[in-house]
Amino acid sequence: MNKAVIVPSLLSIALVMSGCVASPANTDTTTPQPGTASPVQATATPAATPTPAAVPETAEDWAEQVKQATSTKIVLITEDNDPNDLIGRPNGYTDAAVIYDKDASCSSLGTDCGATIEIWPSQADAQKRSNYIQGILKDTPAFGTEYHAVNGNALLRVTGKVKPSVAKGYQEAFEG
Repeated sequence: MNKAVIVPSLLSIALVMSGCVASPANTDTTTPQPGTASPVQATATPAATPTPAAVPETAEDWAEQVKQATSTKIVLITEDNDPNDLIGRPNGYTDAAVIYDKDASCSSLGTDCGATIEIWPSQADAQKRSNYIQGILKDTPAFGTEYHAVNGNALLRVTGKVKPSVAKGYQEAFEG
């Protein structure tokens, strides 16, 4: 066995054993006689384990987490307003939201409005989508630019219309 398994196991056993100390059966509360020790009761206090930060599950939760001081509103993507016609469809995302940013202007719902969060069935799907979009934008600069980040099965797309510092703020909040 390696040390990574032995040490936690020994610590667990020590904590369990310290909790097994029997309480004195004698409930006599009289003062002990001189020269005798009073009973000491040992109690184990388990070490506090840090609670991991909750990972957002929905596009709306992600959008709330990453919105910036420049964000003005969040609009959820539905099958009725999806500009890409991908939500809920085969090979599409399962959830999405657009974050409007005051430093971006747009004529229709989409990443050009500021930022978009897309939730995909898997991390591989989110990365594949990012690679696909970045490939198109690299080959056709007239379409503009986007900043991308993948966190689990979520893809953050930030329009290149915002200042790099604003895009960095979105990304840091997304990865945070």
